[in-house]
Formats: sequence, C-alpha cells, structure tokens
Amino acid sequence: MTSAPRRLAAARLLQLAIQANRDGPTDATAQASLLLTQDPDNLVSRLACAVITDLGNQAATPAPDPAARVATIRPIIAGSAPAIAATLHNNEIAAAWLAILEKNISRRDVAVNAVAYFDHVDIRNHFEALPILQRRLATLADDLDSAHRSADADFCRRSAAGMFLGLLRAELDFATRLLCAELLARTVEKSDPDSARAARRLRDDFHARAAEAPPDLTDPSRSPVALPQAYRLALGSLAFSGALALCALGSAGAIAAAPFAALGRLLRRKSAASLLGTASPRRSPRILALLSLLTAPVILAALAAFNVAADGIHAESWLLALMSALLAAGALLTVAQWSTTVPGCERSPAASAGSKSRTAALCRSPLLFAILAAAAVLFLPRQTTALLRSVDALVPTVLLLPCAIAALVVAFVTHSSKPLRAIIRTAALAWCVNMAAALLSLQVHRLLDRAYQHHVVAARMDELAVRLGDNWQADYLAVVLPAYDAPIP
Repeated sequence: MTSAPRRLAAARLLQLAIQANRDGPTDATAQASLLLTQDPDNLVSRLACAVITDLGNQAATPAPDPAARVATIRPIIAGSAPAIAATLHNNEIAAAWLAILEKNISRRDVAVNAVAYFDHVDIRNHFEALPILQRRLATLADDLDSAHRSADADFCRRSAAGMFLGLLRAELDFATRLLCAELLARTVEKSDPDSARAARRLRDDFHARAAEAPPDLTDPSRSPVALPQAYRLALGSLAFSGALALCALGSAGAIAAAPFAALGRLLRRKSAASLLGTASPRRSPRILALLSLLTAPVILAALAAFNVAADGIHAESWLLALMSALLAAGALLTVAQWSTTVPGCERSPAASAGSKSRTAALCRSPLLFAILAAAAVLFLPRQTTALLRSVDALVPTVLLLPCAIAALVVAFVTHSSKPLRAIIRTAALAWCVNMAAALLSLQVHRLLDRAYQHHVVAARMDELAVRLGDNWQADYLAVVLPAYDAPIP
C-alpha cells in the first residue's frame, strides 16, 4: 500500500503547479521542495516541483534566459538517482476502496463503477495539472531550440515524455491513460513524429472501440461498458424476462377489467347469461392452446430484448411507452379471437350468435393493435420519444399512458363477443403460462449476469487491455518504448 505522505505530497505538488500557472509567479518553491522530499522517486512529483520552481523564477528581474532556467530545474528532475516510477498512487487506493464497497454492494459492476465515479481521496487534479506541466516544458524546449541548445531541449522533452509514458503504462484509469497518450504525442510531435503518431493511434483506436459498446446503465456517467458482448447477453435476457412478466401482468389486468366490462355490458342491456357465458365442459389442456397464449408475448419479448441489448434504453419516456405497450399486449391477448380455443373457455352458443362478420374484425383487432403499438415503440424510438415529450408538455405521460391502457382494455373487454367467464379463464391461464416463462428466463439471466459479474471488475480496472488487447503495449508502443522508457540522463 502506498504511504499516505507520498500520495498527499504528489497531490499537493500538482495543486501548487495549477495555482502557480493560474496566479503567476509565486513564492512556493520552498514548499514544493519540502513536499518533494516526501515523494522523491516519483517522476510526476519531480516535474511538478520543477515547473513550480521555474514559474517562481519568472518573478526575477531580469527574467532568466532558457539556459539558466534549465540549469535550475535539471537537478530537480534528474535528482541524485533516476526516478523509479511515474505514478499518481491511485491504483492502490482504488483497490482498497473497491474491497470496502464489495462488502456492502452485492453487484460488482456497481461497486467498480462507484470506485471510478465517486471521490475517495484519490488524486484527480492531474487532469488539470498534467497539461500544464506538458505545456510549460514544451515551451521551454522550444525556447532552448531557438537558443541552439538542442541537448537541453531534448532533456526537457524526454523528461515529459518519460512521465507520460510511465503513467500510460502504470495507471489503470483509462481516462488518465488517454490523456497521457495525447500529451505524449504533443510533447514529441516535432522531435519524434513516429512516436506521436503511435500514441495518437492508441487513443483513436480506444475511442473507436469504446463507441461500439453500449452505455453501462449501472454507471452514473453512462460510460461504455467494458465487456460489450457479456453485457448485452445479461441485459437482453433481463429485458426478455421483464417483457414476459409485463405481458403476464397485462393478462391479470384483463381480469381486473372484467367487473367494469360487466357493468358496461349491463348498460348495453345484455342478458346475465351473455355476461358470464356458459363454458363447455373442461377437457385436458392442449399444448397448442398453451402455445397460442405464449407465442405473441415471446415474440414481443424477443424484439424488446434485442432492441434494449443493442441500443440500450433510449429515454425514460420511451421505456414507459414500451412497458405500457407490453401490458396492453398481455391484456388484449385474452380478448383476441384465436385465444378462444383454450380448453374450458369456448364461447357459449348464445355468445356466438349474431353477425360474425361484424364482430370478427373486433375480436381479432386487440392483439394486433397491441403488437403494432409495441413494434412502433421498438422500431421508432426517436419518433416515439419526441412524440411523448411533446405530449408530456401538455399532460404528464406517466399518468396518461396507464390511464389510456386501462381504458383501452376495459373498452375491448366490454365490446368483445367472448363471454366474460371465457375471458377470465383465458387471462388466468395466460398469466400462469407467461409468468412461468418469465421466471424460467429469469434464471437464464441470473446465469448470464453471474458470468458478467465475474469478469467485470478486472475489465473495468484495465479497460485498455480489454479494448485494445492484452498486447497493447507491443502493438502501439513498439516505437515509443525504446526511445523513452529509460532513466532520464
């Protein structure tokens, strides 16, 4: 474990560099030198102290020339012995914080995302400080080139490049690594274009591959997931199970709508016999009848799972619309004409009498309507979201959609030619079949999610290796390492 004084000294040196760059020449040289004694072998601390010292010397009159400036900072950077590391001391802190969070958070992906997102006394001011160090040293190197002191200019560039390369290899935070790759390229783009192109190629390839990954819904910043394939399987299986459960709840909603439908039929002056119907004698369940109740929900659940796994959740309003459409599909499934063949749920002769041609379209339309609504939400996410946001400006959709679904189900059940007894029995059977399928698919999701959780921590803690391959250093830094992975002369 890194000692606290070393980490605090590095953080304070970076902060002093930020303040000196912002406020101009300051008298912080003595404080920086004292802090460097707490972290002497760290190239990051050495360069921060050197820049603070150089900025402090700018207050002298007359201002020192580039040769005098580099002569002042050279002993600080070189030290009595070469620096043994370039580090922010964050890896050890992140590992300790993760161990604490995993004791209280059951999901490992949530825990590892919390490590990256929430402040836990790790060093984060380097995102502002490192560009300052690079800019100051690069400017000094350019001034030295103008003064025909190429050896001193090379010393400044090699010092900065060595620090960025060390952080790129040692730190596990991908944002820090990408920043160091860019700063490394800026530092050597004039003196070593090949190394600059290699560093930028690493950064660009990482961004390209991260853009192909879906956003992580457990990450507050919605950053791309580290394991896209495993994540899509886990999320898709969860969406599939949830969609089947929503269809099952919709079937239960048809049962809840039955009393209102009975009242509506009474108002339409239907007889009591036609309200409940006379069911045929029960027969043994038929597989075909059960499958007829499961086919449409499975198709809708598969479409929802594919869409969510591929593109994620587009918006909260879109998710609400999808849930409402699935609930409606489950409820209207029990009203559809082709579900009347479920054993024990045949219509009575009285209910079958009348004009079949007039009611055929009404009997077949409910499920088709729900399927088309769900398909529109799934395949037109942007248009659906835009429409719902426009409606939400007038009426809250969180209230409008449930009320509209409830009214639609009651209306279809009321006007259906099927007896209410047949609708209730069909709805109960549909609830059982779809809920059983949902629970079975949930177990599949748990297996897939367990596999994802097993690998997510290692992947999240070293995203460069995940996205660029375990041999990313050999693939991208083959030109850079021989030139800058050496002690500063």
